Amino acid sequence: MVPMAIPSFGGMLIELMTMLVVPVLYCSVMEWKLKLGIPDPRFAEHPAQ
Repeated sequence: MVPMAIPSFGGMLIELMTMLVVPVLYCSVMEWKLKLGIPDPRFAEHPAQ
């Protein structure tokens, strides 16, 4: 039988990785789209001045 602390600790590690990795990937994709000039409706919400 596995002690309960091991799966709990693993679940917390996965949560921390998710909180860091997902926003970084999202920002990377948005920057890539801006750099390549790919149209995206989210870019039109705040026009550049």
